[in-house]
Amino acid sequence: MPLTRRHVLAGMGALVVTSCAPGPEVNEPSAETPKPTQAPGVSALSTAVSELSRAITLQEDPWRSAALAQASAWQARLLAADPLTGGEAIFPESSPSPSPSAGSSVTPAVQLVSEAATEALSGTEDQPMRLFHLSILLGVTGLADLNSLPAETTDEPTRYPAVAADAALGVALSHVWALLQAIEKGLGVIPAKDPEHEALLARHTGLKGLRDRLIAALGANRPRQDGHYDVPAVTDTASVRAARAELELRLLDGLAGVVAATGTTGEEDWLADATAQVVQVQGQGGRLPRWPGWVKS
Repeated sequence: MPLTRRHVLAGMGALVVTSCAPGPEVNEPSAETPKPTQAPGVSALSTAVSELSRAITLQEDPWRSAALAQASAWQARLLAADPLTGGEAIFPESSPSPSPSAGSSVTPAVQLVSEAATEALSGTEDQPMRLFHLSILLGVTGLADLNSLPAETTDEPTRYPAVAADAALGVALSHVWALLQAIEKGLGVIPAKDPEHEALLARHTGLKGLRDRLIAALGANRPRQDGHYDVPAVTDTASVRAARAELELRLLDGLAGVVAATGTTGEEDWLADATAQVVQVQGQGGRLPRWPGWVKS
């Protein structure tokens, strides 16, 4: 039977309806955003800082307020998804142990944080995170001295490109040379009979030993010694102490950079040098910043 115009139009309509019909739905499972996890070393350090904060509240002002602000700044970073960038706390803070009697020593809590920070420092290969943990270690070392107030600073740690070991060693060596130059000027200002003169001589001897170790570590890559470093004016005993406080803090920064760049498993124990440097800063009346030793690149 011949196709009529009516048959053709009916067939075309069927094709249109068929082609416009929706295909079968495919329900693909939605990809869930992975939950951030807190590194074990960071978690343990956060727990220790909680204990420290509790112990600090039992002390007296003005040290209590300054130390608590420092510990709170550390904890805020430890509870963030990325301690190096900070932000909102996404991990719960652990509850400290029951509070002992008022006036309890802060020393056990300081030691707890020191051990946790050292463990976290040794357990990471990321250079900025090493410096992050080291900064807390240096800071809590300073909190052992209740006569020294942490400085009121707003500096915050940031992630930075890794620094070569030789570059960090060279920076530390330059700080040693500058400090030696200031001490030599001080020896010419302070009378030989003054007890401060003998203390300067002892520090001068110790710094020369550190200088020699840094030079040995650098080998052929050691930088050239500058004949004149930018050091504060030295005119009397008070100015010598002020100059030393500033330059000892610069050396602390330099040694912290060395530890971050070289780690804690090398032949030289730069970590011991960095922590010992805290006492040198505070001994001259210097105040540690909230994040001591943090290198900004």
